[in-house]
Amino acid sequence: MSGFIPPSSGARPRDYFVEVAKGNVAGESLKGIVMTNDGLVAGSFFDLWGGGATNIVWPTAAETWEIVSDNANDSSGGSGARQVSVSYLDDQYIEQTEVVTLNGLTPVVLLGGDHFRPNGAQVISSGSSRENEGEIVIRVSGGGNPRQYIKPGFSVSQDGHFTVPANKTAFALQSTPFYEKNQDGDVRGRLLVFGTNTFLTTGQFAFYQNAFDIEVKALVPFPEKSDLIFQGTSTNPGPITVSLVLELLIVDNL
Repeated sequence: MSGFIPPSSGARPRDYFVEVAKGNVAGESLKGIVMTNDGLVAGSFFDLWGGGATNIVWPTAAETWEIVSDNANDSSGGSGARQVSVSYLDDQYIEQTEVVTLNGLTPVVLLGGDHFRPNGAQVISSGSSRENEGEIVIRVSGGGNPRQYIKPGFSVSQDGHFTVPANKTAFALQSTPFYEKNQDGDVRGRLLVFGTNTFLTTGQFAFYQNAFDIEVKALVPFPEKSDLIFQGTSTNPGPITVSLVLELLIVDNL
């Protein structure tokens, strides 16, 4: 992969990844994932998501999800979030999106019942505050296991879970972990290849109140339907906040 597209008939060189981002390279796309956990404590690795000192419980079959806020203002006529776009993979690992109108403290059931893997959620309509005022949770219908969180004021999920869609391969381009001042610990990536039952640690790095870019030169493929999890831990009592930015190249399988 050259990193640029050669010019044609005197045109200036074009950056390869810019062209992918613009949709000018057929069958390829970029995905940036920002993940944060503001409730890490010492002693164990926890997923980088809104769940604090908990880890996701992966579903084994299609589910029905619901969405709810802990603030009544996140509703169709409220000052907070009004509509959320929920992205997910169905049980065939096909990408799906559903737009849901919130009802404050009352859960709203998503349609379909084919929800299998979380793949991002974003507020797309809001009232006067122009953001979600409460914590929004997407979970199994009936108050079951959480699948995604949108923290108050974020308007978008910051979730360290990613599953490669069917008929696609993902390549990690770069990741950047962040530890707060006077905080330290480790971050790691975990990979569950489809058809296996063992998570592999793809890398583990120690940090002390810093951040640095981990750029991948030899791109390693993550096969279709593989689950990726990013986790962090603290050597301080906590709770502390850890974030990580991940850049992926997604390519259609030939």
